[in-house]
Amino acid sequence: MAEKLLEETPKTILINFKHTIVSEGKGVVVLEAERAEVFSQEKGTFLWGLYLKEYAGDGALLIEGWAERAVWYSDNEKASISGSIYLYSYDERAGIQAEELTWEKQGKNLSSEEDELIVIKKDDGSFLQGRGFEANFREKKIHFFKGVKGSYVWEEDQ
Repeated sequence: MAEKLLEETPKTILINFKHTIVSEGKGVVVLEAERAEVFSQEKGTFLWGLYLKEYAGDGALLIEGWAERAVWYSDNEKASISGSIYLYSYDERAGIQAEELTWEKQGKNLSSEEDELIVIKKDDGSFLQGRGFEANFREKKIHFFKGVKGSYVWEEDQ
């Protein structure tokens, strides 16, 4: 019983948590959470009330987003994200909305379960939505499994 209690008890609890990843002396990713509970590598770190910013080397804001919850697994660098997810890319001028997603750091892959509704909206009014989703941000490729619909706003060069 004591062993089970140890497994269910976090090693650390953090309130109003802020984590900054630094590269070449500059903050490139800032992750904030209202609460974080750190368990073993296998069980992960549970985060609530997430807010994320990713910056380019020159300091320009690349991505901003939030979600209600996430579990980060440091052993395989994957995250399960859920609850009112919104991610916005300043480069692409587009945002993604979902309820559940999985992020894999290696390969920069974002995916959902087959029946999960994903909505992508661009600032120009274009949108795309469908069920089931895979995106590789390194290669700038997205794939929907079914029920895809949307509209594209064509802007002529002036």
